[in-house]
Amino acid sequence: MKALFLNLNYFNNIMKIVAIQSIKIYCNRYETFSINKRKLLLRGRNSMEQKSLNYQKKDKYILFDIFLSEMNFENSMELSREIKAILHENSYPDTIIDLNTIAYIDSTSIGTFISIYNLLKSKNKKLLILCNKKSVLKIFQLLKVDRILTILATMEEAVAQIG
Repeated sequence: MKALFLNLNYFNNIMKIVAIQSIKIYCNRYETFSINKRKLLLRGRNSMEQKSLNYQKKDKYILFDIFLSEMNFENSMELSREIKAILHENSYPDTIIDLNTIAYIDSTSIGTFISIYNLLKSKNKKLLILCNKKSVLKIFQLLKVDRILTILATMEEAVAQIG
């Protein structure tokens, strides 16, 4: 019985260590998310200030610039809400999203772009993505999303596609 009690204490101590490490990881992720969320909520209307999400309304389209090093679960949901709100405010114009500052993207972020694509498609509008980072392009290609979304290298190509 004494040996079993000692083993349970040892097991409990290991579980406490694992829990503490998990909490530290969670806190670090939450802090990053909070910082990104704060930056997103402080976005400027029709301005190009240095923030996580900026946009410019042009005659025929709206251009979103995303200033994040990575798009992941923590920030893609907030980005999606912000972009959809701005699109709604501007009557869903043709849309260009510039991802040239992003070095990493995960599947949640891909889902965000597909969601925006479907929203715009239902309004007979286009979604064009600007991306020339090989690491991000590779994710789009591996998931075969490049067959659905129009991914271009330059702004000139995007403007020409909108017409």
